[in-house]
Amino acid sequence: GKARPDLNLFPALCAALRVGPAELLGLEEERTPEERELLERYRSLTPGHRYALRTLAENLAREEAETRRTPRLRSLPYYEKPLAAGIGDPTEDESEVRTLWFYESPELRRADCVYRVSGDSMEPLFRDGDLVFVERIPEAAPLRPGEIGAFIVGNELYIKQYEREGLRSLNERYPLMRFEEADTGVYLLGRVLGTVDPALLAPEAGA
Repeated sequence: GKARPDLNLFPALCAALRVGPAELLGLEEERTPEERELLERYRSLTPGHRYALRTLAENLAREEAETRRTPRLRSLPYYEKPLAAGIGDPTEDESEVRTLWFYESPELRRADCVYRVSGDSMEPLFRDGDLVFVERIPEAAPLRPGEIGAFIVGNELYIKQYEREGLRSLNERYPLMRFEEADTGVYLLGRVLGTVDPALLAPEAGA
């Protein structure tokens, strides 16, 4: 406390005292107890063991960095029979199920499957050919009025906005599909979480 060494002397002082700049400046409290313990153990090792420990730390750091650079992937079933956003095709056969791989995203973590939109009745929010994430019901919370869902009406699949009186299209050219007019009943397949960003589709998955 009686002198202030020139900053140019700090590297030599650190080397002579075998401490880092933070410790020399009284910033040792920034280290956690675990870090201080590791440092003390490192200082007690022989040069050969110090080298081995540094090599291990470098390898672990490199492995973690590689893990962060490699996005996590998750697969979802993709039902090739589309969700009709217009007039359904009653002659269409049941579709096969494929597997698509996606990079992690908040929507993906909630999704159970993927469908393709067919038609223009849900434009501009959902366009013909879009892929959408669907959260299956009844595992998910009930669909609320105003939310978008995937529905089965007869043998057809539809993407529509749920209302208490029926299924609504976002495109005003299409009339409301009233529940009382559906002779075969309406079954809620799941909640539509949103359109799949093409950037989330892993390259090996294809389109």
